[in-house]
Amino acid sequence: MRIAISENMAERIPRDLALVILLTLACIPFVLISPLNETPVRIILGLLLVLFLPGYSLIAALFPAKDDLDGIERIAPELRA
Repeated sequence: MRIAISENMAERIPRDLALVILLTLACIPFVLISPLNETPVRIILGLLLVLFLPGYSLIAALFPAKDDLDGIERIAPELRA
C-alpha cells in the first residue's frame, strides 16, 4: 500500500501548523506505550498539547497570513493564562 502525497502539500500547510501536527503526533506514543508513559517527556508534551497548542492553532487559523501578526503577537495569547 503506497500513499501518494502531492508535491505542493508543503505549500498548502503552513510550517507552524505542520509543527503543531508533528507535536500532536509525537505525544501519542508517550501516552499509549507503557514504558514511555512513565517518562517526564510525557508531562512536557502533554502540557504543551493541552495549554499551548490549541490557542496557537486557533490564532494561526484566524490570522493565516504572516503579515497579520508578529511572532510575539501569535504567542502572547497562549501565555497569558
